[in-house]
Amino acid sequence: FRAITRGNISKWAVTNGQPGCAGSYFIRVCNNGNVPLTGILATDTLPANLTYGAPIVALPAGWSTSFVPGPGPRVFNLLSGGGSLPVGGCVTVEIPFTINVGTPPMIIQNCVTLYVTGTTATTTCYNFAVATPQPIACVAKMVCNKQNSYSPGDIFTYRLRIQNIGGQNLSGAIITDVLDPNLEYLGNVRGYTSSNYDIPCGQP
Repeated sequence: FRAITRGNISKWAVTNGQPGCAGSYFIRVCNNGNVPLTGILATDTLPANLTYGAPIVALPAGWSTSFVPGPGPRVFNLLSGGGSLPVGGCVTVEIPFTINVGTPPMIIQNCVTLYVTGTTATTTCYNFAVATPQPIACVAKMVCNKQNSYSPGDIFTYRLRIQNIGGQNLSGAIITDVLDPNLEYLGNVRGYTSSNYDIPCGQP
């Protein structure tokens, strides 16, 4: 048996790149070796032009984070302390952020470095582009309380959800929906606005 101490770190982000909009960085530390990892430190200097919230993570026993939310740049540390990471185990951290209003179009680069006892430090980076603010429409269509099957004469309700995921107000939008010719339109259209993405069908 040959002991292999091997840690792996990855980094990515979910964002639409629009100033004023929210996003998240993700950091994942994994044990790709065949022995538990100890003495783990992942350190990340989070970049300027973003304002950060509290990290979201389920920490194993003995682990900790060091971070103060607020505008960047600021340093985030993930430490195993007296804990360890078992073979095949991973720890994933989400760091929410908002792209500061007024940030010009640019490339934001962020790198995180992993230190593990008995291994060489590893650095990985992730870039995303800040775009010029604009409205971005996201349209979804669904059947409310969908059943496995329907019979002729059954009544059901379609729902259209129009969401603005961009960085400016959406106006002048026109939504066209052509119903299947086998359906009869019964009227009684209802509409509402909400800040809740997945509000139940029929709720104003």
